[in-house]
Amino acid sequence: MQQTINIGTTANDNTGDTLRAAFAKINSNKALLEGKLGTDDQAIVLPGNIGKRFLDLAAADEVYEDINFPIETLNPPGIGTAASIVDSSGQSGIDVALSYTTNNTLYAVCQMPHSWVVGTTIFPHLHVQPQLATANTIAWDGWYSISDINGTFPTASTIATFNTNIPVSSQWKHLLFAIPAAGIPMAGFVGPSTIIRLKFQVNAATNPFHVIGFDVHFRWGGSPVIYAP
Repeated sequence: MQQTINIGTTANDNTGDTLRAAFAKINSNKALLEGKLGTDDQAIVLPGNIGKRFLDLAAADEVYEDINFPIETLNPPGIGTAASIVDSSGQSGIDVALSYTTNNTLYAVCQMPHSWVVGTTIFPHLHVQPQLATANTIAWDGWYSISDINGTFPTASTIATFNTNIPVSSQWKHLLFAIPAAGIPMAGFVGPSTIIRLKFQVNAATNPFHVIGFDVHFRWGGSPVIYAP
């Protein structure tokens, strides 16, 4: 239980805690907080079915968060070549995924949240699930276009073809990769009304795979520095 420091009724009335007692309560409160949040560089479990969030209480330059997109929204009907939604995904049996093959396309439209540190680089990510216990190389093409509120979307910028290389017998571990590896520069955009449109297309794949997640990694605190996930 947190302890309240007794500051007395009026200044210097000698009814409050001594300095020793006050700092003992501060130390006790600090220990209680660390027990709930974790100390520096600790992964903590938050209540409910929301998994883990990494907090680094010491390094202000490592304050990042994700915008997560429901897997079913990444192939809007009638646009491009859609992937199939499947209710069971491959070797580890993850429920609900998108079964991708050559020319299938993934779309996302992301409004940067109010907590975004304006102008900092963002890192879109894909999470993929191999369907066979064999090595796999997935080649992707990508495009993005950025606009502020009341603006217009310029011609999409091209992301150079990049690969996801999956080793033999790899199931769902952490097959996450940034698109592109250096992130997407957002310098010059004025605020959280900034919107980015993203498109990715499967150029080639040696073996079948599913996409089981997509998110945009963004900076919500600290100084505007480049972060390499």
